[in-house]
Amino acid sequence: MGYRENTPFLFFHHDRDAATRTLMYVYSQHQMNAANFIPYVGMFVGGSQSENTSVTLNFDQDLVLVNYSASEGGTNMGTGIISGQKQ
Repeated sequence: MGYRENTPFLFFHHDRDAATRTLMYVYSQHQMNAANFIPYVGMFVGGSQSENTSVTLNFDQDLVLVNYSASEGGTNMGTGIISGQKQ
């Protein structure tokens, strides 16, 4: 376990010409490996992980849900000398 940063974000868009509304929620979490903070060890095995999730809701002019989408993903990033190996 290492340093962790969480970032929630809520976005609302109203298109007056098309009379539609879009609501989007995005959440991302970033965490650095604890090894990054250990002298000399961090330069060999340092890295971080990132996870993200998003949901998009589309409404018509009567505020009826017409469609939605959701996605999630993540990445692992190595910053140390050994991190260039395939996993």
